[in-house]
Amino acid sequence: MSKSATVNVMCQVHEKGNWSAHAKKLQACLQSAYATHTRGQDSLRCIWANIPEGQGWLAGHISTASTILLPVPDDITQVERVNMMTQICDDWMEITGCSVDEIIVNAMPKSEAKKYFALAFTRFDPDRGTRFKLRLGLRLLWSKIVKGYFTTSTNLS
Repeated sequence: MSKSATVNVMCQVHEKGNWSAHAKKLQACLQSAYATHTRGQDSLRCIWANIPEGQGWLAGHISTASTILLPVPDDITQVERVNMMTQICDDWMEITGCSVDEIIVNAMPKSEAKKYFALAFTRFDPDRGTRFKLRLGLRLLWSKIVKGYFTTSTNLS
């Protein structure tokens, strides 16, 4: 049996969307779908990244789509992946009232997600990287204390 771990899930959601009233319920649904379809003991840590109003666009129009990046075990089968993403989309739509066009789920293999996040951090000035990571960590901790879940802005300012 594999060792239990914490998996960071990035949820990009719209600043004024109704997701925030349901953040804990949405996180529980993500955890349930993950556990069911990966047979894993991992716990999920959702990081809610707000997309400021007017900064998300799709097909030339303001978008209200939420995007979930959920790292999954490298050995998950395509059938398990599809079933998990379907369950997440169904639960998300039921809880938030969004349409199928407003939810994007990316179930990326953990090894690829690790590379993706490492690459994403290269866009920040290495001379200010420690300060940035400290500020981001404090912002996430503060939001957890105040709101009960981790949240920040996609602008990272």
